[in-house]
Amino acid sequence: MEHYSGIAEMVSSSKWKSKAKDNIERYVHRGGFLKGDDPQLLDSVSLMNTIGVAMGLNPMDPVKWGPSKMKSALKGYLVYFEGAASNIIDVIADRIRKCCGGDVSNYVTVLPIEVYNEGILVEVPLFRVHRYEHSRVYYIDTTGRYYKTFADWYHNNKLPAGQMAYPEGLRLNLGCVDFSDTPSAREPAIIVDIVDTIATVAGITAGVGLMVASGGAAAPLAVAASSSAVWGTGRAMYQLADKAAHGKSLNPVANAENRTLWLSLTANVVGFGAKGATRRLLAQGRNAPSSSRTFVNGINRTKLAVKGLKTFNDTVHTIAHYDEVPAKKVLMLCCSIAFWTKDVYDYKTADVLIAESYE
Repeated sequence: MEHYSGIAEMVSSSKWKSKAKDNIERYVHRGGFLKGDDPQLLDSVSLMNTIGVAMGLNPMDPVKWGPSKMKSALKGYLVYFEGAASNIIDVIADRIRKCCGGDVSNYVTVLPIEVYNEGILVEVPLFRVHRYEHSRVYYIDTTGRYYKTFADWYHNNKLPAGQMAYPEGLRLNLGCVDFSDTPSAREPAIIVDIVDTIATVAGITAGVGLMVASGGAAAPLAVAASSSAVWGTGRAMYQLADKAAHGKSLNPVANAENRTLWLSLTANVVGFGAKGATRRLLAQGRNAPSSSRTFVNGINRTKLAVKGLKTFNDTVHTIAHYDEVPAKKVLMLCCSIAFWTKDVYDYKTADVLIAESYE
């Protein structure tokens, strides 16, 4: 789950809706009576400062500005944020410029989204942007994802599980506030999460079982392992497609989540290839040519390498973000490590596979 930055406060469950409604309606009058929904034409500096303030990020200490920065601030040329805060802002500002054809100045409306979970109400800004007065509208969130319509945002935003309050239709009007569960807290997402867990457990269990089972006992395990791999492949493809559809980078080098998705997809695809190649090899039997044996050895080694790389990536990410990772994810990682270790231990070359098939 991507991290959303915002302004947080403690609120009781009986009062969060009224508090969220008050917070949203404050924005209705931002810039003047009932002027909150009117877009502002912002240049690069004012855009950066608007994003930073809307997200509640800490600005530079003006006591340390010095004469030069003070002069720039008075003229409206100074960005008030630096370091980590500036990096967060850059992601959003860059996405806004890309959605608006690279223009430096664009029309922007700040929309407050209130997310409530376990006694904490977080205000997360959403930025409605467009190039010209009546050009295509985009909605940019604080992770740099963009949405082309209200429906797209409503169904596909990645806000954390909980309840949310938002301007009706993402338009700021007095008294027009809607409430709903966030997409990740709705029934379809919960079902998918359950199936993810079941498929992972089934895949690991079946994989370990197939190492010792044979004949009729192996058949249902093989089906379970294949079904788990098919589900995992589809999920990885869907998540990568969702990222691409909302402007997120798919580069695996700088993003741990992307690496996990690509490695998961690659591991499953290579696994399918290895299984098919092994079946063909065994069908050829002792007369299997050396090219088939070399290919099976290579693809099985590749499968092990990709699985090992994925496990290593997951382990490093879990250690680095231990406090943020659910307990069941840690358990699944431990199972995966145990499975991969045994998989390596039981690795067999093409010659051994053929010899064992004729025992």
